[in-house]
Amino acid sequence: MSEEAQHSALSTQHSALPKGLHRYTLLAGLLLAFAGLLPFIAPTDFDIWWHLRTGQLIVESGIPYYNDYSFTALGHPWVVYEWLSELIIYLLQQAFGYVGLVLLFGAVQVGSGVLVYRLLRFKGAGRFLALMLLLLFFIFAAPTWGVRPQIIAALFLAAYYLILLRYRRDPTRVRTLWLLPLLTVLWANMHGTYVTGLALVALFVVGEAANNFIYRPPQPTPLRPLLLTLIGCLAASLLNPYFINLWLLPLGYISTGGHNPLYYVDEWKPLDFHDYGNLLLAGSFILLMLAGITRHVSQAQRQGWRIPLHRYVDLTDALLVAAFTVQALQGAYTTPLYGVIVLPILAQGLVRTLPLLSRRNDVPPPPLEGRVNWLLGAVGSALLATLIIASPQAQVGPQPRLDSSIPYPVGAAEYISKLPNVRMYNDFGWGGYFIYRLYPQQRVFIDGRVDVYRGPVFEDFITVQNVGVGWREILTRYRVNLVVIQGGSVLDYALAHESGWRLTFHDSVAVVYQKN
Repeated sequence: MSEEAQHSALSTQHSALPKGLHRYTLLAGLLLAFAGLLPFIAPTDFDIWWHLRTGQLIVESGIPYYNDYSFTALGHPWVVYEWLSELIIYLLQQAFGYVGLVLLFGAVQVGSGVLVYRLLRFKGAGRFLALMLLLLFFIFAAPTWGVRPQIIAALFLAAYYLILLRYRRDPTRVRTLWLLPLLTVLWANMHGTYVTGLALVALFVVGEAANNFIYRPPQPTPLRPLLLTLIGCLAASLLNPYFINLWLLPLGYISTGGHNPLYYVDEWKPLDFHDYGNLLLAGSFILLMLAGITRHVSQAQRQGWRIPLHRYVDLTDALLVAAFTVQALQGAYTTPLYGVIVLPILAQGLVRTLPLLSRRNDVPPPPLEGRVNWLLGAVGSALLATLIIASPQAQVGPQPRLDSSIPYPVGAAEYISKLPNVRMYNDFGWGGYFIYRLYPQQRVFIDGRVDVYRGPVFEDFITVQNVGVGWREILTRYRVNLVVIQGGSVLDYALAHESGWRLTFHDSVAVVYQKN
């Protein structure tokens, strides 16, 4: 019997245990509640503004195919790979206010955590180990949290992984695989990370084929359903408004070379392990190396192997660990996906190394403690909700907060809205807010849609921002007659001493310079 089948039998056995709530399960539940409530106190994300405006544009005039928000890339083809998310965001905000979005994305964070917890238990983790690794997953995911479409990636990926693992454990459950093409249709229209789901299915096909070929197990994993599922997912991903162009979008980042705007976005930069926040990720690498993904098998079990190995290596797990570790090293944006895939494999290795951590050793709580823990869970969740929602920075209004820890140029936007014929240079992070506040009367220089600005536009933006060689010529070439930036920046100092520009507005957040 395989390890996963043994853990399945254990799951059935434990389902018959008394229904009291164990203390570690209680803590896991409170951790999930905290994760679901965090969007209430998360700062307003820079990109939510253009997401809202795009959702409105879709409702009023249909899905856009060309950029109309910025004059620097006016008419540039635009693949709105989040169009369905933006439509949902806009409609929900119109119906329930911004607090409706907070509740939705909080629920997505909880759902991701629940599925990761189930994956950990599926791989044999006891309650304590599952709690610790769930905490680690939330630490990996926290930098990307908030009202942001990208957080759905962890939810979808965890669902894919659980479905594939269940099929591998019990190949008679073929019908569950056909959930994956249906999920792909949704994911491909909600966020560009759908390619990670396709990669997961492909890696499963290759890994299981390799396991079947090398180890010749008595009950090999049937590959035909997996191949058909992969083909179904690929076909389902084409059911989007942009058809094959959605597939081509990631290739554009490869072809741009040094002009790739992702190089300048913090969460896409390669991880720096001098940053203490990334040491936990490094710690998971070390634990994985110590626990390993191999297991000892007897000489009799090795009979018939095509390659004379001394230990069994699950080649599907090996491929997943390699692929998602490499992906995680590319930037903080992908570390939640690493957590979804690799932490359950780490749990399996730790259980094999330290059997005390296995769910085999789980015992039910004493009857009284089990009942009290349910009460403590309800009270604790209510207390967390009260403390967070009642905090001064809580997002409970109809509109996103403008006075969060991220400052927005509210006064500057009001000032610019009264000016005619403006071609403005603006800070990268403020572009989305200006789109929300000023479009269609005014267009921006740049905003958070980095896929639209591949090529020289982003390089020009960086040159001006850093007052690099030729910055004056760049402003002239784009016929910029207004600059709105953060006060105290290098560009602020340069323009203050530049003839031909005058300061026409300033407050505690922004300064506005206009050309004479």
